Amino acid sequence: MIQECRLFSYLLSASSPERFVMLYRFLTLLRNALCRLISLPGAFRAYALFVVFSIATVSLLFVAGCHKPTLAETYVASFVGNTACASCHQKEFDVHHTTRHATTLRAVNKKGLDTLPLTTGRIADSAYALYDNGDGFSFGWKNKTEGAMPLQLALGSDRIAYTFVNTMDNHSIMEFRESYHPASKAWHTTPGHDSSETETLGKVYEQSIGRRCLGCHAVVLPVDSVTPDPKFYGVGCESCHGPGKKHVEAVQSGNMTELNMVKLGTLGAEKLNHLCGKCHRNAEDVAPDQMDMTQRFAAFGVSRSRCFRESNDRLTCIKCHNRHTNVSEDKKRYEQTCLSCHTAKPASFGPSEGGKACPVNPKTGCIPCHMPKRAAGPGKFADHYIRVFSTKELATP
Repeated sequence: MIQECRLFSYLLSASSPERFVMLYRFLTLLRNALCRLISLPGAFRAYALFVVFSIATVSLLFVAGCHKPTLAETYVASFVGNTACASCHQKEFDVHHTTRHATTLRAVNKKGLDTLPLTTGRIADSAYALYDNGDGFSFGWKNKTEGAMPLQLALGSDRIAYTFVNTMDNHSIMEFRESYHPASKAWHTTPGHDSSETETLGKVYEQSIGRRCLGCHAVVLPVDSVTPDPKFYGVGCESCHGPGKKHVEAVQSGNMTELNMVKLGTLGAEKLNHLCGKCHRNAEDVAPDQMDMTQRFAAFGVSRSRCFRESNDRLTCIKCHNRHTNVSEDKKRYEQTCLSCHTAKPASFGPSEGGKACPVNPKTGCIPCHMPKRAAGPGKFADHYIRVFSTKELATP
């Protein structure tokens, strides 16, 4: 019985996927123990059988889920998905659900990528090729099909690029070496990868890094997996507003005083921008050799800007960006925010005396001069470290 009891203790501490395997082993040992117990004296046999059946009952109940959920499991269960928000917030839902934020994670199959013209064959200027695997695609070496791995998830959007991953054992991810850029209809080396490295198909990231990566492209991840439920693909309502279960329950019960939802509009710039920075990088997330990449890490760039530091905690990301739509390309719209402070008139936010009007062009042209687009890989992004750029800096791509 010692072996059976030891395995029972392991069973209680095992994670969910392991419990069923261990239960099978445990019940096999239990069957053998029962066979041995039959030969025992009567009184002792009855007591031993009682103990064995008690342990078996507890094991079955535990594996079936009759245990107190962990804090992490409770937290994951508090998310409800975007469609639960639609009945009350239909306008926001209709605008948001087709945006690049909402579709920043999708399954790699021919239906899910119907707008992405991927073609099989060799990938130019690389050691790799794309193969048809029926419903989707596999990534492998161009001179052999052996070892090719399915592209399972696509991260990104048609604005810049799609990077592909395979979730492997659901506890780590393979990020493939090549990413696809729709604008040029070409493949380029995935950021952070060495284009000269051809011995592997990409980089394998262990669970903590894999969860952080996919966690910015999904609303929430399961406790013991890096693979999200499809209903949580993309940046959804709860990515910013927080888990909605209690909010939905409050509304459905008619309790309009305790809505269990943070009003983001009441947050100051530091807190709100930090929320955006969880995926768009805050200062603590930027490596020392990336400090000049303020065109790539928007929240970090804004935090360095004098405009932000002297705005009395009011220069938020949503001063310029509508959080429910795609990023606007209308420079005039952004200039309205600039001119609300940098004018001879009293500022609508910021220091009471207002910001200094631009001596070069006080009415227009703010963005190309003070937030020029800079290269980051094959794409270009507006530099969010708002400042006066030198002529030399503006001339640098």
